[in-house]
Amino acid sequence: MVGAIPLCRPSKSKAIRALLPYGIELITLQIRSANGWLTPWLPVPQGHLFGVASHWPEFLSTAQTVLIAAGLSSDTLIFRDARLPRWNRGLDQATAILCDAYTATVPSMPSHPHTLIFPFLADPTITDLARYSNTPVAL
Repeated sequence: MVGAIPLCRPSKSKAIRALLPYGIELITLQIRSANGWLTPWLPVPQGHLFGVASHWPEFLSTAQTVLIAAGLSSDTLIFRDARLPRWNRGLDQATAILCDAYTATVPSMPSHPHTLIFPFLADPTITDLARYSNTPVAL
């Protein structure tokens, strides 16, 4: 832990803090608002499919909650767990695919629908992290 600064999501800060020795700094990351970020992309036009793909199960479940709360019909959504075989099946039929930055780089990610990479970290967090580094933080 010498020289390290642990990072965590807000929902995990209490549990992580309890694991850390006294005096160790913990940075709780600010997460970007999914609702605010998705607003320009909604509503999905009638007759279009919207895909969501990720290796992270929590990304998939949160996206499902947010998209349905935003008014998208579950009939227009395709969710794919990229940890599974043939995970990209049917995504080429979507008008756009929402994913995380890692999944967007996987070679089996369909290339022709529009890919929307959700920027997980809020801008103030990126600025804060850059202060701890000698190099700019690019996410």
